[in-house]
Amino acid sequence: MKKKNKILSEEISDIPTIIGTNTKFHGKITGNESVCIDGSFEGEIETQGNIYINQNAKVKAQIVALYVIVHGDVQGDVWAQERLDIGETGKIHGNIKTKQFIVASGGLLNGNCTMDENIEIKTHNESFKHFLEEGKIKEGNSSSSTKDHQSIGSNTSKSAIFDDLIDTVQDDN
Repeated sequence: MKKKNKILSEEISDIPTIIGTNTKFHGKITGNESVCIDGSFEGEIETQGNIYINQNAKVKAQIVALYVIVHGDVQGDVWAQERLDIGETGKIHGNIKTKQFIVASGGLLNGNCTMDENIEIKTHNESFKHFLEEGKIKEGNSSSSTKDHQSIGSNTSKSAIFDDLIDTVQDDN
């Protein structure tokens, strides 16, 4: 019985956090897992995993993650340790910092871009403290790659998105 529970818990830990299409979430997400947003999110996201923002998603947040793929609308600053992709329907209204940056035709960045080979994901407080020190955000303010990423349909496996992300990253390296 213990073996079965261990296997189940390992499988569950591989599933990304998902904010569904008809879901509105206000708050803070922190952790090591990937996050997929199909609905509406307002607050802060800090993860050592990946973030995928679907075409119809509306996000008003400060974001810190390993890889970030944007096909929806983001208002706020984004700090991607490895790479940030803005797809053809993606929009970021805020400042970004990353090692690699890709914008597909039709994608939009309305803000400043800093590319830095030495960027690291820091703890939540250190990450946002850095943004504050550089004057890129005000305290209390939450203001595509070579492979096309498709919108998530109701029948699409959410974990397949992250498999696609990893394949894309490996293809580019």
